[in-house]
Amino acid sequence: MPFELYPLVHYVQYLGIFLFAGGAIGAIAASDLTIRQRAAYFVAAPGFMMAWGGGHIATDYLEHELFSPWHVAAFLCLVASMNLVHWSVAAEGRKSPVISVLIVATFLGAVALGIFKPF
Repeated sequence: MPFELYPLVHYVQYLGIFLFAGGAIGAIAASDLTIRQRAAYFVAAPGFMMAWGGGHIATDYLEHELFSPWHVAAFLCLVASMNLVHWSVAAEGRKSPVISVLIVATFLGAVALGIFKPF
């Protein structure tokens, strides 16, 4: 793909990050299990795929190593966050402040690693 499409890839990646964050907040904040599941499955999951796919394409565009430590750590944090979101809405009674903090912490860790690329 030509480099002129990079802004579109970047936009898709950011849109995915915002969708995932919105779905995760909906899964954390809503009180009804059905609404929490819809937020997780129909907002957070597509956002995860957009952020993940956009990140890999952007990595290719910017000629970073796919298995660089920051990229692998960001991916693992994002996958952990997505798994926590889905686990928390899979059954009634799994909503807790500890899970909410873990979801937010792993998500922010993934975003921070993607922005700062510390190692």
